[in-house]
Amino acid sequence: NHVYFYLTIIIVLKIVAREDINDAKWNSCVEQSQIQNPLIYSWSMDATTSKWCAVVNDDYSFIFPIPFEQQLNVKRARQQAFSRQVDYVGSQEDFYTALELLKKEFSEFDIRVSLTKGNFERQCFQSIKFESDYKYSTNAKRLIKKANEVISYEVSDDLDVLVSLYADNSFLKFKQPPSNIEKIKNSMKAYLENGKGYVLIAKEGEAAIGAAFFIEDKGTTYYLLGDSNEDHKKKGVIYGLMDFGIQKAQSKGMLNFDFGGSNIESVADFYKKFGAVDIYYTRVHWDKRPLWFKIIQKIKR
Repeated sequence: NHVYFYLTIIIVLKIVAREDINDAKWNSCVEQSQIQNPLIYSWSMDATTSKWCAVVNDDYSFIFPIPFEQQLNVKRARQQAFSRQVDYVGSQEDFYTALELLKKEFSEFDIRVSLTKGNFERQCFQSIKFESDYKYSTNAKRLIKKANEVISYEVSDDLDVLVSLYADNSFLKFKQPPSNIEKIKNSMKAYLENGKGYVLIAKEGEAAIGAAFFIEDKGTTYYLLGDSNEDHKKKGVIYGLMDFGIQKAQSKGMLNFDFGGSNIESVADFYKKFGAVDIYYTRVHWDKRPLWFKIIQKIKR
């Protein structure tokens, strides 16, 4: 008679604090994964949110970063500013297990991930695959030509030009909290320091009239932020900046151009003028905040 012994390896997921994350293992996992999301490098998470933790297993074959805030002992996981989604690396089965852990930890959860299946709210962003037959609209071609007749472009690492244009225009238009200026600057600085981003400045003569920031990672160029004043927008400067970014990405052998995306129809329509198509992802959300906490929040508003 033969006796057989079966060894069952149990992979345990756990929630760990930021200071307990092994950065080398974490960033190696991100770099080697097929996930297209430069936000989830540990240095990028550090730059974009003041607090984050993660669900991981011992060998870092599963990682899931969670930005959060804590008020009156109520923990709320919320997508950070200037970020579309965080994402997980690993199996979908482990992702669902991770959610069960997170339900015990967070009263409120509002995080977006690259998942197209499941009982979650579907959202979309816009992207170009360079291997596809993408085409600019007639209007986009006209405005790009108009811009290029008077504008020159310069690749730079000068964040101040872009931050200044953004602070004077879109930032005021959308009435964002003052802290967002520092957040977006820290984010762009982190990509520059890690060799994964560049500033593109549009000039009319010697004057900087527009600027944009692009991220490059694992075969994809991402548009993060761009701005100019209203008068120069009429000259097509944003179209010119976007076209330069797309052409630069293609010349460097990138596979995709990610517009950052929007569920706002007018913004999505702008991106589609460059031949972009919708790509879907999901919002995972629950709200179990205690009633007293909701009342206090309403009073503060």
